[in-house]
Amino acid sequence: MGILGDSYLDKESILAAVNAVGGKEAFQVHLGDNAVKIVRERSDLRIVLTIPYQVHELFLEVEHLVSGQKIEDWFDYYGEAEKSGFWDDLKRFLFVLQECDIRINVCGKSAEYGYHDQWHYFCGYLYDKYVDQSETEQK
Repeated sequence: MGILGDSYLDKESILAAVNAVGGKEAFQVHLGDNAVKIVRERSDLRIVLTIPYQVHELFLEVEHLVSGQKIEDWFDYYGEAEKSGFWDDLKRFLFVLQECDIRINVCGKSAEYGYHDQWHYFCGYLYDKYVDQSETEQK
């Protein structure tokens, strides 16, 4: 079966998806005992996408290297229908890591990527309404 039909998630199927994106100059691939880590580093940000073996989950971490501010998020996919969503999201995240500018948004609770002259949600809290009002009043 191709990578979209595999029910067992292993190193080879993950690497096939990474290689399908092509042109991996923007990030580094680290093969671990339990997961593949995709790392993109810039002067101000470090972005890590962790893809564990044997489960359809993705973990994202965006860290501002100067301030130490960190955004973490995870995505899990259960059931046969959701597995295709896993592969779609993995390809999208790899594309963003390779092609797009990434920033921590103004509220500091999520990360965004720039594409076609607009900023789009990448990970973290989706809406600013989740920001604690006491935090914003102190700024």
